[in-house]
Amino acid sequence: MYLLHHNGNYEVIKDEKTLMNKLLVLTFEWCQDEIYEGPPYKELFDEAIENHNFCDIAQVFSITPMKKSAYNNFTFCNIGTEFCLERIY
Repeated sequence: MYLLHHNGNYEVIKDEKTLMNKLLVLTFEWCQDEIYEGPPYKELFDEAIENHNFCDIAQVFSITPMKKSAYNNFTFCNIGTEFCLERIY
């Protein structure tokens, strides 16, 4: 799962294909701005993927449930209550 932050909004995305489609659309919209002067949107998108950085377009975090060890050394995880965010783009 992924957390996508763009234009001050947060959105949970469940799979990578949906994430990539959303990032492509956001990059396209970014390039349509009148003041944008740079490479075409597809080139900018490919560069952002390669560098793992969409700068001001968006931020992407992976969502990983946290695992804990109880006193009896059984590993457990409370999905939805504790998680780790790691920035990937």
